[in-house]
Amino acid sequence: MTRKLRSKAMLSLTEEAVLIILQRLGSMGRITLSRILDLPEGIVRGMIHRMSSSKLLEATGRGVRLTEKGYEEVAKLLGRRSIEDIIIQEPGFLGLNMPSVILHIHGRAGSISLGLEERDRAIATGAKALVAIKYVGGCLEIPGVVEDMKGENEPYANILRKRFKLSDGDLILAVFSDNVWKALIAALHVADNIPA
Repeated sequence: MTRKLRSKAMLSLTEEAVLIILQRLGSMGRITLSRILDLPEGIVRGMIHRMSSSKLLEATGRGVRLTEKGYEEVAKLLGRRSIEDIIIQEPGFLGLNMPSVILHIHGRAGSISLGLEERDRAIATGAKALVAIKYVGGCLEIPGVVEDMKGENEPYANILRKRFKLSDGDLILAVFSDNVWKALIAALHVADNIPA
């Protein structure tokens, strides 16, 4: 595939994050979006132009918003990674003093061992930390650290159980960064690399 065709056919992780941001937060202007992503306005303008040309976004009086095709693309990009849900968590989850993005990935717990490769991949993509949590036999476990999130970890386990519809063998990735959207980009990158 030529470079020009590839650039039109595939979205970057940052562009995918833009779609998810707009799905979660609704329409917004390019300046707001550039602040959220911590990217120069010119780069965001280029992304918006490219995604508008692809009919994923449309301009409104309040900025840009997802089109029907944009919503369909979000569903595809989550489905391709087996992502059931995404939550944005305030600082303090698992005792870390920074915001996090938490992905619920269906049936992938057996695809990772200790989560160290995933952590390294997230950090290389701009995150500060990643904690992998497996749901196995009705227990939430942090591989190599905690076999069952009880006791002092119970409040965190309760957040996950309350928010997600967990099935045996599911994987949860909690990705931390100073900027929640950088954490989202890192989380998407990690999810791309977890075998089915």
